[in-house]
Amino acid sequence: MVQMVSYYSIPSGLNAGFAVVFGDWPVRVLKHRGWTSERWVCTRVATAEEHEWLSKCNRYQAFRYESLDGLLEDEANFVDEAQLSRISHALTSWSSFKGRR
Repeated sequence: MVQMVSYYSIPSGLNAGFAVVFGDWPVRVLKHRGWTSERWVCTRVATAEEHEWLSKCNRYQAFRYESLDGLLEDEANFVDEAQLSRISHALTSWSSFKGRR
């Protein structure tokens, strides 16, 4: 099964920042955590290494980043430069569009 990685931008509040969400989470959990369609930025296919890691996990996986720089630094370890550029552009464009950064 192909796993997806979704990116969400949380503009304000206690968990402000960015969320990187792996796999197909139940909608009720996404909604509870505030990862709604209004905050969704982009999605990509998980890499082979991420697929292997996810197959060993017993729970859904997600990471929260307080800054875009931290997120992009971690993503650089898993995706190629072209894909990293697309993710960066999507996240910065979304933040600028929403008037938040």
